[in-house]
Amino acid sequence: MKTCIPGVMLWGLASAALIADVTDSPNSDRLWFTLGVQSPIASGSDYTHRFHSAIPKELAGTPIPPLELRLEFRQLTDHLTVAFVPFEPLDGYETFPAGISTSEMKTRGEHKKRLAGLPPGEYQVAVVQGQNRIRISNVATFTIDPKFHVDELPVLSPVPIEPPPHRAIPGVALRIAGSKELLEPFLLSEAVYCRLVLDDVELDPQMIAWTGPDPEIHAGDRFVVVIPTESYLIPELDPASPHSLQVRVKSHTSAIVPIDLSGPLGTAWDRETRPFPKVQRDEEAVQGRN
Repeated sequence: MKTCIPGVMLWGLASAALIADVTDSPNSDRLWFTLGVQSPIASGSDYTHRFHSAIPKELAGTPIPPLELRLEFRQLTDHLTVAFVPFEPLDGYETFPAGISTSEMKTRGEHKKRLAGLPPGEYQVAVVQGQNRIRISNVATFTIDPKFHVDELPVLSPVPIEPPPHRAIPGVALRIAGSKELLEPFLLSEAVYCRLVLDDVELDPQMIAWTGPDPEIHAGDRFVVVIPTESYLIPELDPASPHSLQVRVKSHTSAIVPIDLSGPLGTAWDRETRPFPKVQRDEEAVQGRN
């Protein structure tokens, strides 16, 4: 049975609040962010993402200490760090929040200056914490291609996301494009609460909650969202077996994409990470260093 809860912000464009998935799993002692990143983009200044975060249950309602969070951008192939951008998902909060909400990050002002100069190519990004740059998010990839055109993109492009440390269920980002393949308009909420096809098993959301604007997708539009997988009855997956994912929204069906639960992007990122000397300042942009 699907449940619709009016007035509760689980996913909504108008919110500037944190997505906070408060969990009491025995291994959920880490703050963790799930990033869904738009790709391709014409310039680094067009970088945009949405994020979902897991906050350990014992932290909810407690004072927030200095977290020293940043977005670290690296080249995909050689892992060279090319830029840092401050990441402040809890800005305006005095204590760790509880509940579910959403946030979108678009580069602006001084952040745009740091990313606008990135040349065309493939990049990766993650949330890191402190001087040792401890990774506390999945690693998301994106491409800068000044020549791309929205008409060349699939309408629906699902991206499986590395599970948080305390879960065996992958996250899902969905890139949406109003390309020439758009057969009929659909609402953004219909994409967020899409039908998932996991290992050939169709899954519909069991709970739907939406407030704020709900734009209809038309030609030329682009969005990236993080699917609220907690609204689906998704079983834990066997990491030793192959898995696949597909999404459906009205008459649109995405390509089938494989799911790799081993987190190869995160493993490679962690292997290449080295702490910076203590003189390194958080606000500095870094060129050609990892």
